[in-house]
Amino acid sequence: MIFGNRECFAIETAEPTVIDGRLYSHFRFWIGGSPIGCWDDLIPLVASVGYMSQFCQHQNDRIDSKFGIDTPLQIFDAVYERFYRTDYRSADEALRRSRDVFHMDDIGMSSIVDQYGLVLVAADTTTARLVWKEWAEPEVIHDFPLPFGEVERVGQLFIAGALSQSAWVEPNL
Repeated sequence: MIFGNRECFAIETAEPTVIDGRLYSHFRFWIGGSPIGCWDDLIPLVASVGYMSQFCQHQNDRIDSKFGIDTPLQIFDAVYERFYRTDYRSADEALRRSRDVFHMDDIGMSSIVDQYGLVLVAADTTTARLVWKEWAEPEVIHDFPLPFGEVERVGQLFIAGALSQSAWVEPNL
C-alpha cells in the first residue's frame, strides 16, 4: 500500500504478515521519487504506527527559523548527530526530546535505522525539510523541501490504514 505521493513524500507497506499473532510488514519511505529503506526487512507494524503517532504530535515543535538558513549538514548535526554524541543523563530537556520531535528513522525501524539517519525540520508553517544520510555514504547529505504538514498528513493516512488491517489481530490498539 502506498500512503501519499511518491514524488513528494509517501510511506509504502506490503500486505502484513502475521507472526506469533503480531502483524509485520515491509516498509519504506519515498522522498522525491526515491525509495528510502530496506524493503527486505519486516518490521512490527503496530510499533511503527506508535512511533508515527508520537512523531505526528510534535509538528509545531519542529519549527525553528534557523532551519530556513542552516545547511543540511548543520541541521543533521544539530538534531541527529548531537543526540547520539551527548550523554543522555546530563542532556537538557530539548536534546532529550529531539529524537521524538525530529528523528523519522524510528518510524521505519530496522528497514530505515540500519541504513539511514532521517530528520524532519521546518523554518515556518509553509515549508518543511527532510534531511538524511545514508550510512553507506555518510559524506553525502540529502535535503528535500516539502509542504509543512505533509509528513504528518501522510502519517495519519498510514496510521489509519495500518490500524484497519491490524484490529482483528492485535485488539489492544
